[in-house]
Amino acid sequence: MAAESPRLHIYGFIDGTVTYEPSVVGVSPGQVTCVTDGTITAIVGPAGPEDSVGSRKELIAHTVVREEALQNTDSGIPARFGMTVSHPTELVVDFLSSHRDRLTALLDEVRGHREFTLKAFWQGQSIFDSIISENPSIAELKSKIVGKSAEETHFDRISLGRAVAEALTLKAGTRKAERANVTRP
Repeated sequence: MAAESPRLHIYGFIDGTVTYEPSVVGVSPGQVTCVTDGTITAIVGPAGPEDSVGSRKELIAHTVVREEALQNTDSGIPARFGMTVSHPTELVVDFLSSHRDRLTALLDEVRGHREFTLKAFWQGQSIFDSIISENPSIAELKSKIVGKSAEETHFDRISLGRAVAEALTLKAGTRKAERANVTRP
């Protein structure tokens, strides 16, 4: 009886002419390696158990491998977390060969671009001060409730909350568009 080949976790794809030797640990014990058809290289490593749903630790390991690979090349295509193949070399090489044109086009499209995560946080009081100064109707609602009981201003407070929520949504959309313009090449 032949030994069963271990499944491989796919981290992503890079240009096959780039020399990349992974030095980080992947989602499962064992060496992360590269399999190439000469044009496209798949970054792979041992997969976890077939019934594994993937832990936060495995997701982070997947991301670390992808990030290291992208630091060593000018283009890369990340693979969806949990993407595996059942036979180590032949299936990966067959996959690379049969999808060469599409993968090459994608690599060309992302060449020279970088992926990053941008997190933005509002500064609590300053954002509310900004909303009040930019929206006279909100300022008026706020002045109606100052110094009055919650029971007496119940409906004004609800109106104020809705108006502030709407203003925050609009401001967030505007800021998102501004950040997108800044990050475009």
